[in-house]
Amino acid sequence: MPGVLVITPTRGLLLPEQPATLDLLREFASVDVHARNARYRGPLERDARLLAERIPTRGEIVLLGSVATGKYVDVLGAVFQNRLRFPVEFVAAGT
Repeated sequence: MPGVLVITPTRGLLLPEQPATLDLLREFASVDVHARNARYRGPLERDARLLAERIPTRGEIVLLGSVATGKYVDVLGAVFQNRLRFPVEFVAAGT
């Protein structure tokens, strides 16, 4: 299991080693990152479910990103439920 995964606007969860080509960045820029946007939410939910199946039952997922809006928490919280964690300092980040 990778220790770090990156949330992307169109590809779900990727390894940080994934090359960020100009075409990929353009693809990312073409999508509104919002929990109700299926083009963003679908791949993220797919990968989060796969990850949830592979980690131990008592395993935790730590979100290092803004939790001020639902764009991450709404999607990941629905999959990981009480296994999703984030630093308190991140609660107001990104507003």
